[in-house]
Amino acid sequence: MPQLLHVAHVEGSVAQLAPSTFSLSYDFVLPDQNYFGEGFSNGSGTGVIGSVARGEADIAGVMSITQDRYAILDFSEPVFIDDFKILYKRPVLGPEIAGFIRPFSPLMWILTFCTTVLIFVATWLILWGRGEFTTTQERLVEMTHSRGSRHPHTQPTPPPTSIMKWSADRALLTTLSVLLSQDTGRPHTSSWSVRLVVGMWLLVSLILGTIYRSNLRAMLITPHIELPFDNIEQLIHSNIPLYCAPTNYFDKTTKMAPKNSPLGRLNRQMVYHNNVSRAVSDVLDGVYAGVSNGLFALTIEHLHFSKTGSCGLYMMSEKISESLSYAFPFPKGSQLKPKFDVVIRALKESGIMNWLIKQSAPNASNCYKPISSDSSGVLRSLELGDFYGLFSIYAGGIVMASIAFAVELVLGGQGIQGGVKTPCPASK
Repeated sequence: MPQLLHVAHVEGSVAQLAPSTFSLSYDFVLPDQNYFGEGFSNGSGTGVIGSVARGEADIAGVMSITQDRYAILDFSEPVFIDDFKILYKRPVLGPEIAGFIRPFSPLMWILTFCTTVLIFVATWLILWGRGEFTTTQERLVEMTHSRGSRHPHTQPTPPPTSIMKWSADRALLTTLSVLLSQDTGRPHTSSWSVRLVVGMWLLVSLILGTIYRSNLRAMLITPHIELPFDNIEQLIHSNIPLYCAPTNYFDKTTKMAPKNSPLGRLNRQMVYHNNVSRAVSDVLDGVYAGVSNGLFALTIEHLHFSKTGSCGLYMMSEKISESLSYAFPFPKGSQLKPKFDVVIRALKESGIMNWLIKQSAPNASNCYKPISSDSSGVLRSLELGDFYGLFSIYAGGIVMASIAFAVELVLGGQGIQGGVKTPCPASK
């Protein structure tokens, strides 16, 4: 008898209980074509299905009950109900370039931007409408020199464009300084309306800044996991190959799907072969994704966790097919079917079957949870990639400031060469 390397807990328990209950002896055989195969309308089949249909094997491991299989085989009482999962190498923790924008949602960023613009416009219009202009000695000297006045102590009347420009500059500087918690200098206006607007903006900015800094500090040390895909459309756009055992239910479903449907477009990424051990290894290594029923996926996770102490698979959360019943197949008219039905029914009614299913992959219990809720508690050290986004903003600011400085140097030099020389006011 060939050595049995591994039998799933549910299948192995039922396969051992039934023969021992009815004093049956058994041995294991392998079909010439080592894959599930498919059934045909003339009663023949290939692979495991063909071997059972021809009577070369009296029973096979549990498989999904489909229309073509049911036409040439008898099935026992359903052992469990399961659906197909798409598996891939479990993603690891990594840096996030855009982590500095995560403390606020997109809507919150839009509202903050709109509020900033509103405060700027309100402050600008109030300053402009009141016609206020700076009264500092530096501004007086600057305007006196620019107009070539011989009476430096006489305050000239600024043109409306100067008032509008000064008001816009002062409103913009005040709005951004308050938002970024920077000093705005001493007040340049005695208007209570401006002070009221700026005071409200100070309170709002304090709340926004406190929440942003606290959330950013927490998020920088929170593990971030970048999922490769989480639905069929994302899998298609990722161009990750997808392994599927030939002739299984999912294979037939994708081939029968319309070409423009998500499953139909997935056909271009399908990979087929009958080496299951190689497929499991390649999926764990990230060579391609794989499709399997949930119980088999958890069995793989159980074996991997038992060997390495860590979860190795990621399961896509989106459901890709309807749930199917899984049962033991027999040749048509087999006398073993009623005997297995008795055992399976007793296990289900007593609750032992559910217990066996839960115990089929005990070491994968921590891997059942969605990957986003992984509570391993391991803190990740910050990496340079976590700061690339902030570095980019700083670099952009330095570049813009350098350009502005260069423009001022060029324009300032031209102004000095062609400007009006005005003598300094004489001291008394």
